[in-house]
Amino acid sequence: MQQRQPMSIGAKSNREEAWKINVTAVENLAEASRKVSAQLIHVSTDYVFDGKNGPYDEIARPNPLGYYGKTKLASENAIISAAIQHTIVRANVYMAAESA
Repeated sequence: MQQRQPMSIGAKSNREEAWKINVTAVENLAEASRKVSAQLIHVSTDYVFDGKNGPYDEIARPNPLGYYGKTKLASENAIISAAIQHTIVRANVYMAAESA
């Protein structure tokens, strides 16, 4: 059985695809939302933060360390700059050791 890499590792090794999925696709969704006056709900990640000063609130300044976090922050910024009705949810990422 093939194991999938965590998204953050995949983004690091394939930047072009990560940008298309995490930013370009979201820009397209924002444009489509604008055209039909829909609210866009976007799931982002706590990887937009560096982990030094958590827990973080809505006004905390993002500082992504890796490429995945940078693409997710870029997608958030694309939504905000699109000036559409939106909700951005930053989900926490928890990873556990693989069980035997």
